[in-house]
Amino acid sequence: MKRFVLASALVAMALFAAVSLGGTSEANNPALWSSGPLLTCPDVNGDGVVNLVNDILLVGGAFGKFGDGNYQYIYDVGNGDGVVNIPDDILYIASRFGDLCTDLTNQQVALATQATIQYADCQDALNDGYMQSTQFVPNMGIHLANNANMLLYPNFYSGDPNNTNDQLRHPVGLICADSDPDPNIDVPAQLIGMWYVVPIPAVCALYSIQGSCQDINTQPIGYGTTNTDEDNQALNAIQKTWHKHNGLCVWNLGTTSALTAENMSEEDCLAVSGIWFSTYGWMAHLYNFIPNQDGRFRMWSTYVPGEGG
Repeated sequence: MKRFVLASALVAMALFAAVSLGGTSEANNPALWSSGPLLTCPDVNGDGVVNLVNDILLVGGAFGKFGDGNYQYIYDVGNGDGVVNIPDDILYIASRFGDLCTDLTNQQVALATQATIQYADCQDALNDGYMQSTQFVPNMGIHLANNANMLLYPNFYSGDPNNTNDQLRHPVGLICADSDPDPNIDVPAQLIGMWYVVPIPAVCALYSIQGSCQDINTQPIGYGTTNTDEDNQALNAIQKTWHKHNGLCVWNLGTTSALTAENMSEEDCLAVSGIWFSTYGWMAHLYNFIPNQDGRFRMWSTYVPGEGG
């Protein structure tokens, strides 16, 4: 009974915040919003419990935020239908007040998403030290990279005692839509998701692998407590969370026509003044701003806005 009374009071507070911060809206692409909510438990700040300030009021403040461009998938906690509304999301999270959210993957996705919401417009990321590192890739998007973060925060897994969610809190890579209709010009726009990279030598160090490790197939530990995740157990190798690129060349780095190619020789790469990697990886993606109907951690996405490529 006490919980019901408290939840009712929280609903009223959340609705007050919602009415003061937004109106109503309808999803404009219903087919897209069929993946369900981003999180398995509505702990939107990743601290392990559903509370008032860090979760319920944040969702309340996102009420009706689809049409004005400020919608965030993470706050669509009830059904992930493309709009934050009262019955499906605000009443739902209020009813979950006090629930513990102990799933590690859920906490990590929330932490990673909160760390990147500030870059919902990818131009803000470019203004904050990110550089464009690939052209528009169909079913994936434009990749941005923060080289400083890549050097400072090489680890990923929170279970590694030598770091505390390094790349979750300091994103190395972002994936963006393309806003330019010219297929030869790629301009990062709406944030789609994130990408991670753990250098292979770092993986070898983590697992105490001796000698040359460029061809090692031991993957990093990723979301959750394994080197895969709950969305990838039945996938073939190319679709699993972590993947490598061999003979990767990147040139025109940071421009609107940044290009990458795989399986290129070092000689050919240097001929275009590119940066060559014999093996680049391990890499992983998280589609946490636009739903991916195939799963949050898939290598490819079913829907990526953009005209480039």
